[in-house]
Amino acid sequence: MSKILAKVGELTVTEAISAAKDSAVKVKESTVVAVSAKSYLLTDGTSYILAYKGDDPGLAVGDKVTVEGTIGAYRSVPQIANPVATKTGHVEYTHPTATVMTGADIDAYAATAAGETYIKYVKVEGELVKSGTYYNLTVEGASKGQGSISYPTAEMCPDSYNGKKVAVYGYTLYQTRDTDVNVIATSIEVLG
Repeated sequence: MSKILAKVGELTVTEAISAAKDSAVKVKESTVVAVSAKSYLLTDGTSYILAYKGDDPGLAVGDKVTVEGTIGAYRSVPQIANPVATKTGHVEYTHPTATVMTGADIDAYAATAAGETYIKYVKVEGELVKSGTYYNLTVEGASKGQGSISYPTAEMCPDSYNGKKVAVYGYTLYQTRDTDVNVIATSIEVLG
């Protein structure tokens, strides 16, 4: 038996976040602000929502898109599942000023309830530890939490970065395992 989805009209990102789970949505023109190997982050200028595709989205920061998909959630944070993006244009996108996340900030974020996490542009510095498909950051001063880079592309985070101190710029998405602050990166730089 197939599941019947509630169909919702064309929405902004802000409206899509509040749509009922399993609703089929069409998110009207929004801007791609970050891209990973499996997903992309959209904004309407007010709010952000992650579109999880599961493979290369084929998009770039600054792409203007209309996205159709289903509202789901990961760790209680709304996201668009099975997104299909139609590119409508491109703009030069400038990220906001990054908020530096210290070790204490990592611990505080990791301790929040899953649905209370927030998306904002940050800079996190730490030692990159790659294990399988996981890219974690050991952040000085963090006693309970760590940074985690969400599916970085090989171009953005080559294997040669493993074990080095890096600065990661990107958007916080959610926390997992009650210790990991997941960031969809916009850039990764080796320090020193």
